[in-house]
Amino acid sequence: MPIDADYTREDNKLLPANDDNLSTAFTGHEYDAVKLDDGTYVGQKFNFHMLFEWKDMNPNSNNTDKIKPSCKIKSSLAPSISAMYLQVYNQTTSTWVTIATNNIADANVEFTINGSQFAEVDNFYKEDNGDYWVSCRVYQEAIY
Repeated sequence: MPIDADYTREDNKLLPANDDNLSTAFTGHEYDAVKLDDGTYVGQKFNFHMLFEWKDMNPNSNNTDKIKPSCKIKSSLAPSISAMYLQVYNQTTSTWVTIATNNIADANVEFTINGSQFAEVDNFYKEDNGDYWVSCRVYQEAIY
């Protein structure tokens, strides 16, 4: 497992209000699938909210870099039916902030959702032993 990332996933009836890890941690193979970008996906069946959460360590060891998360994703439920949201966690206000939405993609088609947080970025970093981490998540609500 990488020491500069922490990826988890789950199906949850309610959207978690905090940035605690989700119920299922990525395996080594799943980390590889994300890293390689080779058309292999990490699956998550869902009946309520499909959630992927990741925490990345800032390689520059500061809390001033602009935050620009990106996620390649594919869903069996078209975002044109149920939007996909990209959020970052504000450590100061303890809230998730939506920075991007995709509501046009078709089902079972890979798309990239990109976002940016340039204002008050220090509020979005969590310091841990001199390292600075940002929590991000993508989610989609099941509508069947």
